[in-house]
Amino acid sequence: MCEVFEHMNIKLVLGVGLPASGKTSFFKSITMDNWNVLHVEFDLIERNLLNSSSHDDKDELKYWHQARIIAEDVVESRVKQAIESPKTTLIMIDDNFYYSSMRRPYKRIARKYGCSYFEINFCATAVDCIVANVSRAHPVPSSIIETMASKIQYAKDPMLISCDVDSSIHLTEFYTLIKESRPLPVLYSGDKKGSESMLYKFDQAYRSMVKRLLNNVENVLKSNVAYVFGEIKRRYVQESYPNLFVDELEDLFEETLNEKFKLKF
Repeated sequence: MCEVFEHMNIKLVLGVGLPASGKTSFFKSITMDNWNVLHVEFDLIERNLLNSSSHDDKDELKYWHQARIIAEDVVESRVKQAIESPKTTLIMIDDNFYYSSMRRPYKRIARKYGCSYFEINFCATAVDCIVANVSRAHPVPSSIIETMASKIQYAKDPMLISCDVDSSIHLTEFYTLIKESRPLPVLYSGDKKGSESMLYKFDQAYRSMVKRLLNNVENVLKSNVAYVFGEIKRRYVQESYPNLFVDELEDLFEETLNEKFKLKF
């Protein structure tokens, strides 16, 4: 059996929201007495990469991917350092995270090291974000905000933050949430019983999602439904298991639906 530690004094929080939805301002307002508070800002990492590149090499997509890798490495490095610290460490990851798959690496880091983990939705509308974007030091094109708004997959049942509500209310709720947060469940990958339990849970979750799809999506041919289910099984059992956890399965399910049939439910 692999050895698993829970580090309840390390807390990871992700901000999910459109550009100019208030994520950076909110995270910069967070202070905790006798805590290590770290703010990892994806936009800053990406800008530094672009600014250090040659004049002829401004491939933004390339640097976007590089920045994602660097941000993940920075967070994992800070988690390792925090394990040795007697203080509680709060690591806030500031990015748009408009696809749920973008959040998965951080959830895995939390599981790997037994950290607390939660997500916050910054639910400003595209219109509000476009207005706020004008006054930012580094505004993004309005078309990017509009495109992102049509694709964003907000976290399910997280803390919600809206631009039109008193920020002090959110701060109070935020402080309560992080103090009460607990580590994510861990799969004991070397334990046969644990693995069998995961497969059982996967089967139960899979059946539940089949039922949801049939009840909520209209005009889908049974052959197409069967194809989607087969694709998910292949990607989960052959490619991902046991590195994908059951509570990530629904993300994979919805990504496959969207990828193959442009369906959402």
